[in-house]
Amino acid sequence: MGRQWNMGPNRIRTASRPSRSGKGGYVAVLAVVLAFSTTAGEKALPMRRSLSPQRPMIFVPWIGLGTLDRISPELRPFIVAQLGAMAPRAKWSDTRRQIQVCRAGGIPLALHVRTFRTVDRDEDPDGKLAPIERLESVLEEFPNIVAVIDAEQYSFNAEQRRYFTRLLALADRFGVWCVLDAGWHNGADWQEFALDETLKSAVQAHRRVFVPMWEMNLTEAMFSEHAQLLGLWQADWCDHWGANPQTWMWGEAGFGDVGQAYGWRCGKHEGGMDFARTVRRFFPFYAHAVLLPALTGADVFWIGGEAPPHIWDESHRPSRWWTHTLEPVFAAVIEDGLIPDRLELRSALRAWLRDDRGLPHILDSAVAHGGRRSLRLVCGAGRSIHLAWRNDAFLPVRAGGRFRLSGWVRTRALEGGAFIELTWFDGARWRHAATRSVTGTVDWTYGATVADLPAGSKTCMLRLRAGGRCLVRRCVLAARRRRS
Repeated sequence: MGRQWNMGPNRIRTASRPSRSGKGGYVAVLAVVLAFSTTAGEKALPMRRSLSPQRPMIFVPWIGLGTLDRISPELRPFIVAQLGAMAPRAKWSDTRRQIQVCRAGGIPLALHVRTFRTVDRDEDPDGKLAPIERLESVLEEFPNIVAVIDAEQYSFNAEQRRYFTRLLALADRFGVWCVLDAGWHNGADWQEFALDETLKSAVQAHRRVFVPMWEMNLTEAMFSEHAQLLGLWQADWCDHWGANPQTWMWGEAGFGDVGQAYGWRCGKHEGGMDFARTVRRFFPFYAHAVLLPALTGADVFWIGGEAPPHIWDESHRPSRWWTHTLEPVFAAVIEDGLIPDRLELRSALRAWLRDDRGLPHILDSAVAHGGRRSLRLVCGAGRSIHLAWRNDAFLPVRAGGRFRLSGWVRTRALEGGAFIELTWFDGARWRHAATRSVTGTVDWTYGATVADLPAGSKTCMLRLRAGGRCLVRRCVLAARRRRS
């Protein structure tokens, strides 16, 4: 873990689909084994809710006391209501009342405690996440809280890792499942756990509550992320893993109508993400996104607030997408016992890759341009096509200032583009300013970009990115930040 791995065609063997004692079959898969020994978690309170392939958890958004009543009786024992807990201090009392209502109604809860919003240095996190101190108080008071969800952690910077480390310890103390929902991209992937010794130790110490969850919204990294999650599980980093199936994958794959493809998020609103809103009649695609993780061992699923589609319609009744597709799929998975345990899946694995070759990015003292070293990014087959390096901590900026970023980039056999980028959050969304892209095999090339940061911007990030396909060939690129 924490090192480059390669899934080139010459490294993979195909396998037939084995049967499971007459109960159907599960798919043959590839696992990237993230190898290091784990340690048992400290003795703490027993888990508030049991979890197994026979008793999975399905998170659905809470819509009031009738949440469970709107689910078919055969699935109700497996449903856990998901409730947002990122309320500002002034509205936290409302959140507590909602938790109280759920407790009175016997509804088990998964608290959504953090989403993609970042917390800059010295910035008040009010409303962006649930502070650990507040979570501690409600966990002590309300035993119906059985899980916490730290969601959409795309670029796992230092502050995000510190928060998750504290969340893991708190969850283990109370016997609550700690779900990390992530759709890695821009160079961050599940190997992040081996890059930070503190985080690595925390995961090892609290592995009994750790549930890594695959946010299935990044098509270009789909199979590499799946393989890494299976590697986490098979190497005993965790006892359970989960999936957050999303229809965004349809649009991000560039699909439009049946038989049509427009390319990744392009086509002047003819295809991609926008067109996905009109193709809900192809909802079986969502069922496939449930079955892939279920048949390979996932026993936690989050059918969350993604739109489109949603489990509930505008009247807070089960949508036809739930009743026609997802509910029957989950019922069949549970009734037929289709979720394999760790040993069952291990018997189906036909390829294991152990990662011993180094980190995806290194500081290279042998190659430089006008300095002592460069940053080298190595893309191998199977890695995300949006590989990147980014600085670990936010950099402070002067509000409303103009900033110039410049540097040198060289590439070797790159099927796509490489560039350096300035990234900042303007209070509503991420913004970017990038140098000219370099591709193919090119010697050191100078690039620069200028950005005017709005008054609300406090910090920024620097990134070295390699876009485009890196599925077969290896490519190496390097850049040196230059003062200007």
